[in-house]
Amino acid sequence: MRKKSFWLLLYTLLLWTTASYAQSEATAVNFLSIELWPDYDQPAVLVLLTGTLPDDTVLPATVVLPLPSSARLNAVARIDSGDVMNDDINYQQRAGTLTLTTPDPRFRVEYYVPYTSEGNGRSFTFQWQSPLSVQQTAVTVQQPAAADAITIEPTAVNSSTHSDNLLYHTLASSAILPNTPFTVQIRYTMTTPRLTVEATASPVAADIVEPTTSALPNTYFLLAGVSALFVLLYIGYYYGRRLQNQPRRKPKPVRQTKARQKFCHNCGTPTQPSDVFCRQCGTSLKK
Repeated sequence: MRKKSFWLLLYTLLLWTTASYAQSEATAVNFLSIELWPDYDQPAVLVLLTGTLPDDTVLPATVVLPLPSSARLNAVARIDSGDVMNDDINYQQRAGTLTLTTPDPRFRVEYYVPYTSEGNGRSFTFQWQSPLSVQQTAVTVQQPAAADAITIEPTAVNSSTHSDNLLYHTLASSAILPNTPFTVQIRYTMTTPRLTVEATASPVAADIVEPTTSALPNTYFLLAGVSALFVLLYIGYYYGRRLQNQPRRKPKPVRQTKARQKFCHNCGTPTQPSDVFCRQCGTSLKK
């Protein structure tokens, strides 16, 4: 009886787990940011999609997004509560779709798509059609730095220059119903083709004729060391010359004390200090 109850409980848990995972596929996106950057760092259009799932979404959630067949993926990531993007999620790229599974309610997808080029003209159409229901969109188009003129449909409701000195065009926010086409058309001209990252690059540091702060202290220390060395050499040379010009003192002669010669008091014969008797007459010498 206990064994039968155990297997029944295990079967119930498996059914509940399967049902939970089946219900985790997202059917709606609460907020979708669409950023279109043509001719940014490649001769193509960089598409940046940032989505936020509804609060009642069961996590982890599987999200199926439309993806052009010509797209080249650049990044697929989740965004955690600290606004940090992490590319540790699973995803699959299939014909026309991208399927990802995220444990967080926010996700990020980046990809490149080609545009049409005719002479100085460039054109591109962003297309979105998905079973997902998008509650609100925010579409922004970054104007290429080298573009002479740009046309966007639908017409932008606001254009402003950001801190990177680039012009951004913002479209009116709207909702996208499931399986309803949503498009954004971009046309612009460039007399001199140039990528935005190249046009906005700062001058090379080597071309700036300006000493760096780290080089100045080293130069000062070097000059100070050389100056100190010359001063020491000059002082040594000066005192060396003075010593050479002074007259040399002759050493005082050492007076040698000559031993006093002794004689025999009897016969007058010279005697040696070691003599006790006179070598001539044999008389006992006086000390």
